Amino acid sequence: SNYILFELNKWTLPGLQKHRTMAKCIASEAEHRALFEDKKRDRIASSIELEWPDGQ
Repeated sequence: SNYILFELNKWTLPGLQKHRTMAKCIASEAEHRALFEDKKRDRIASSIELEWPDGQ
């Protein structure tokens, strides 16, 4: 039974690590996209402030 466990581990561990790496990549990609969206929103907000000064 040890041999069977070893065979299972040999195949599942790399698969699990690959899934974990993919999950990390997807998460960091989502974070980067969120940061980019925030920067874009800030830029739009500041350009709106420039177009509409407080006195009008």
